[in-house]
Amino acid sequence: MTLRPRWFVLLVLLPLVLAPAAARAAKPGPEATPVAKAEPAKPSGAPVVLDGRTLFFVREGVMSFSPEDRAGAILRRLETFLKDPFARAESITVMEAKTFSEIVAGGFVLMTVTDRDAAAEGKPRAELANEYAEILRASARGHIEAYADRSVALGVAYGFLVTAALVAMLLFFKRLFPRLYSAADAWKGTRIRTIKNVGVTIPNSMILGSHIVNFNSSAKDHGLILNTGVTIGYDIDWRKVHELLISAARRTADILESPPPFVLQTSLNDFYVSYELNAYTEKPQIMERTYSFLHQNIQDAFNEAGVEIMSPHYGQIRDGNKTAIPDSYLPPEYVPGAIRVVSVPEGPPGKPEETRRIPTSS
Repeated sequence: MTLRPRWFVLLVLLPLVLAPAAARAAKPGPEATPVAKAEPAKPSGAPVVLDGRTLFFVREGVMSFSPEDRAGAILRRLETFLKDPFARAESITVMEAKTFSEIVAGGFVLMTVTDRDAAAEGKPRAELANEYAEILRASARGHIEAYADRSVALGVAYGFLVTAALVAMLLFFKRLFPRLYSAADAWKGTRIRTIKNVGVTIPNSMILGSHIVNFNSSAKDHGLILNTGVTIGYDIDWRKVHELLISAARRTADILESPPPFVLQTSLNDFYVSYELNAYTEKPQIMERTYSFLHQNIQDAFNEAGVEIMSPHYGQIRDGNKTAIPDSYLPPEYVPGAIRVVSVPEGPPGKPEETRRIPTSS
């Protein structure tokens, strides 16, 4: 009787204890999060880079062309297309074929999209080709606009440089042409300016075949000798002529006192003596003016002394003239002879009819 109640209690309590556990075991647990299926990694590929910007990657090769080869070829074709000054981004379109798609620009093939390219990108080939075409259009448009802006800036800079170069060239030629003309004249001949401001061109052949007189070379160190001449009759003492000529030289401006002027008797002619006055100057550039003043002073000196500047020529019979020897050399008793006048009758030559003497005064 004693064991029955204990087992009875246990049998009553056991279902109560196991029921919650069974309930918990029967309750469905949370569903497990499904694991996403990993996609295969894309090949790294070769980039197509324009103006420092990566446009897209070429991940598959074609036959013997590696992705790098294809990327380089695409870039070269794109650059060739953009070099055309008439290139338009809108001309880039897609042309579909059975096994590939071509992206062309005005009939010029830029690239080919294959099924392998589409598989590598996980997109349909037509969709990938249109995507690449849009990328190329946008890149070409940006390149053309940037090039246009750069061209305007370069054009302005180029125009400024050309203008500056033109101005510099004009200034250079402005300085150069006179020298060229002078060189050309020098080639043809020597061009000099006279004291009367007249330009004279002397042919080189004349210069080579003639002697050249340089008045300036030694004028400063030794002085240039100016010389002029007068002819005076034998009746004037040569010492007097020397004195008058030297006094005229000393009156003349720009004639040096030292070395002193001197006189040379250059010839003894039939009726007169030739005298040459020599005087020094250190200003050859004004020698014509100095000559003029010297001649004026010679006239004044001779006029003041009562000496005529003349070259006498005798046309009378000699026995009727006073001798041309200066008086200082004549004896005190000297009397000039008379002139004989002979009357010659008309008709055949014969003996003179009359001869008479006409006395002459000394």
